[in-house]
Amino acid sequence: MVSLWSDLSLKGQVIVGVAAVCGSAAVAVWMWKRSKKSSHCSSSKEGRKQDSDEIKAKPQHLEKTKEELDYEVYKMTMFLCQRRLLENHRELFKLQLEDVEREREDNKEKIQSAEKLITESEREKATETREELLREKQKLLSAQWKLERKKEELEKLQLNTEKVLQSEAADGLLTRMIERKQNLEKKEEGK
Repeated sequence: MVSLWSDLSLKGQVIVGVAAVCGSAAVAVWMWKRSKKSSHCSSSKEGRKQDSDEIKAKPQHLEKTKEELDYEVYKMTMFLCQRRLLENHRELFKLQLEDVEREREDNKEKIQSAEKLITESEREKATETREELLREKQKLLSAQWKLERKKEELEKLQLNTEKVLQSEAADGLLTRMIERKQNLEKKEEGK
């Protein structure tokens, strides 16, 4: 298993990690619902002494509250999965940015080396070699330009991801969902 994990690309590892987090969240929600149902079943076993009419006549508003509560838990789970996905993307962008920076430095060294060779070929009056070196330098400059654009795009993506993760609106949304969930739980317990 370890060798399979290391064979995955960084992007693959991030995707597998996000899938695992979302899968775990889905299992947690399922287990929570199941525990609620089993606790409900055990309480109804204790209540067998009550009239069957009383058990069957469960208030409809209680069912609605339970559905609302389940929906709030689902929304919170999905929100947290999306937040984790953004955090993983932020890490991925950071690693990609480091790779691009490393490539830029390597390319810069190659350009400097090509410029030295061009200067030497001008001294030696080797026009064929000089033309090849000029073509190579042009390719390297083009690659450098592409790396610069990629770096800028990754920096923008990283900044935007960070803004979303740090936004007060996202924190406020999570706070409101938690408060709503707690209110619904209180409402369910009280009735």
